[in-house]
Amino acid sequence: MNNNDKRWHRKWNLDMTAEEVQKIVDETVPEDARKSMLRGPYTPEDSDALTGCCLKFRGDDHVLEWTFLEKNKLQLVEDGLAYEQAYCQVLTMDGVIFLVHSIIKEAVPLRAVDLVVDMATGNATVLLSQIGTQWSARDVDCDFLFGRIEGEFEKSAPLHGFTNDMLGRAIVWTYRDGDYEVRHIYNTNHYYTYTMQTENGSWVASNPADYIKVNDHTFIFTFAEERQPGIRSIFVMDLEKLHDIGAVFGIGGRERLLNSCFGAVGKEMPMTQVFE
Repeated sequence: MNNNDKRWHRKWNLDMTAEEVQKIVDETVPEDARKSMLRGPYTPEDSDALTGCCLKFRGDDHVLEWTFLEKNKLQLVEDGLAYEQAYCQVLTMDGVIFLVHSIIKEAVPLRAVDLVVDMATGNATVLLSQIGTQWSARDVDCDFLFGRIEGEFEKSAPLHGFTNDMLGRAIVWTYRDGDYEVRHIYNTNHYYTYTMQTENGSWVASNPADYIKVNDHTFIFTFAEERQPGIRSIFVMDLEKLHDIGAVFGIGGRERLLNSCFGAVGKEMPMTQVFE
């Protein structure tokens, strides 16, 4: 499932060749790609709560199975194709909603597979991302799968799915107090706008975005920096507690692989207030 046919592609002159992208990937150890401006005191430690577990997802005619070997290592089987010992990071905000971010270095072009699972219901979203699109060798594209984890779960809760429930809200997300804040404006069902203050001045940009409802207060929000380096960020947001966890994946502006998880706390702001 992909919404890109509903958006107009725009790009600054930041492109690379597929060979240049692959060279960066080949020279990068996944653990070394964890550094990110978004990592700070609100980023939870990697969780080992799923170590030793096996999760089998069925949805949209796809079957994926995660076997968690160690805290940062898993085996992924995707529609019968096994990826051995993929590097992963597992984050949770509350011990119920989990984000499993894994990078598949065996895949060319490079892929990331993200699982967002509600362990209370078994309902889950899988985000399949890869570096390279029909427009750009460095942009990260994403497809979405909605389904359930096999097991003894209450089946009455609706599956995750695309939503407009976040539209009309604006939240300032703080990654490091007094140092790094970003204001998200959730203004259309296929885009969002963000603003921030930088050492070079004020910044405003809009990017393609997708919104997915997990439950009445938890949402998945993801966007690609289409006019910039093309990286993709995935956020799992608790809009009652105004806390999020997430992951970023792609070739950063300094032409290095980004593969990092993060967390932030939020504060609601008026839609009309662009800067404080």
